[in-house]
Amino acid sequence: TWSIVAFLLIAVLLLSGCQPTQETLAPAVQETAQADQLQEEMQQLQAALQTLAEQNAQLQQSVQTLTDEMAKNAEQQTAQTETTTPEETAAPSETPTATQAPKATQKPAETKAPSNDQKSQNQADTYMVEELTRMVNDFLSTADEAAKTATRGDSDSFYVLKREADQVERAIDSYEDEVKAQYRSGTLSRDAYRELDRQLEQLEDQLDNAEDSLERAFGIDD
Repeated sequence: TWSIVAFLLIAVLLLSGCQPTQETLAPAVQETAQADQLQEEMQQLQAALQTLAEQNAQLQQSVQTLTDEMAKNAEQQTAQTETTTPEETAAPSETPTATQAPKATQKPAETKAPSNDQKSQNQADTYMVEELTRMVNDFLSTADEAAKTATRGDSDSFYVLKREADQVERAIDSYEDEVKAQYRSGTLSRDAYRELDRQLEQLEDQLDNAEDSLERAFGIDD
């Protein structure tokens, strides 16, 4: 009888020892939850990178369009410079007769309306500023969304955004050089040059502020 009781006690002890306790299951459950959370974050990051890639492609297309427009404007300016000739010398007056009629009183010079070339140039400048403004606003929206979900130390995502900002900045600098060339050649008035320069400076400031915000969000000092 005692041997049977001892055997049963040993069996109970063996069975209780084989069953997993809450203490042994807790680490496994925690690791599973962490793995699920990490997988979810990876999926979110992949989606964000895909969005950035699509926006980068659109930005490159905009830069190409802007570059083409700038080249076209430069060609038009070159053609205008080549076709401009000095005013023709006025023909000499006929030999006066014995009784010349009195000369008519000269009318004051009338203010010339802007030529078609000047109107075309103004329209081109307006288009370029609007296009650059759109590019800057697109980047500001992208940078704002990226900053909300940024992971500190994520240099890959940061430098993808940094390259986009550099592309927009190069487009602004290129057009700024073109505006200066127009002013120096006399095809752009002083007031128009000052206004365009002011607008381009504002766009550059907005771009710099967005880059500073990204550096703080990602914890990267570039």
